[in-house]
Amino acid sequence: MSDLLDLRLSDIFEAVYEILLQNYRCEYIFKNTLMQNWFLSRHSTDRSFITDEFRVGKSRVDLALFSKTSVAFEIKTEFDSPKRLPSQSNAYMKVFDLIYPTEVEHFTDMNTQAGNPAGVNWGEYSIIGDQYSEGGGAALAVAIHHIHKSESTGALQISHFLSDEQQSTANVSGKVIQAVRNLVNNLDSLLPNDTCACNIYRDMAESGNSRGLGFLKRLAILHHLETMLADE
Repeated sequence: MSDLLDLRLSDIFEAVYEILLQNYRCEYIFKNTLMQNWFLSRHSTDRSFITDEFRVGKSRVDLALFSKTSVAFEIKTEFDSPKRLPSQSNAYMKVFDLIYPTEVEHFTDMNTQAGNPAGVNWGEYSIIGDQYSEGGGAALAVAIHHIHKSESTGALQISHFLSDEQQSTANVSGKVIQAVRNLVNNLDSLLPNDTCACNIYRDMAESGNSRGLGFLKRLAILHHLETMLADE
């Protein structure tokens, strides 16, 4: 007890925050990350204003930014339900220029015994519609779709890590590294984090060598396959 009394209040807060970061990634963690890693690094507090729980109709925006553009952040953690997101988005679109749903998505629990007791073989696919372009288009933002497992249930989840720059199609290679570094900053809390793909992500973050959007996509697929085959 005497050792605890010798600790500064700031040290206690930092220790508790680290416990939350590793074991209980609640809404507060996401709000704090957005504030520290995004708002304070990109906006002047003299010309921008950010607040939480901003009321819009019957909904409340988790974080609302007012600057040259107005931005709404609606945070959905693994402890939340996304059921209200469509109605919330419709309300926010009437007020804000940009809306960013920030969520940890539940992907599937078919990879677990509890989620697939009959042992049914399963796969996944995406529906892209009839307007398909093999080459794609110019990207305002670079996004990494990263599969990981819930520590409590083992079910698959997917998180999205975006580039900091999102206002123009310029600097694609720089945006790749920004997205990679945002992923790497969170890798310690995402399992598994020892795949070959994760090691390459770390090397890219350190070297600053982007190697292009196609390579980034291959890494996401490689990590996905390594994650799914780890228990085989």
